Amino acid sequence: KKSVPFKNLDSFEFDKNRLLESLEEDLIYKDLKFYGNANCKSLKPKPTLPLVDVKSLKNKILADFMTKVGFTKVLQIQYVEMDPRSYLDGLPYMEGASQLYCVLKGDTDKIQFKFARAGLVDVSKPVFINNCEFVHSLVYDGKSTRGVLLAYGDA
Repeated sequence: KKSVPFKNLDSFEFDKNRLLESLEEDLIYKDLKFYGNANCKSLKPKPTLPLVDVKSLKNKILADFMTKVGFTKVLQIQYVEMDPRSYLDGLPYMEGASQLYCVLKGDTDKIQFKFARAGLVDVSKPVFINNCEFVHSLVYDGKSTRGVLLAYGDA
């Protein structure tokens, strides 16, 4: 897991709208680290220890989703919305393909998520990405807002 750029969860099924609606109860902090017009809500003000047990999340839909994708504890959960025709360059938080990247809003066909030395990533389903060892860039050319659920922790 530590030396791969990403790991797809191809057979994973879930209701994006229900998950999106479930976030309000737990993601209560406005995250200011994203620049431009990005809107970000987070589980904690900063990704600091201790890890949060996913069973302690207030919303059962979010807790069940985190468990199904493989998390037992999380360092942080974020929901990030970016305007149409936006971009983001990112660097790491944790080692390996350990950050969940799950598009909940927007046109996944219009997202070009590229890892250096690894190529484009299919983001039509949830995917674990490696922000540490692989520099990545994202271009969103959609006409509606893009919303993504991010999480990293003990999976």
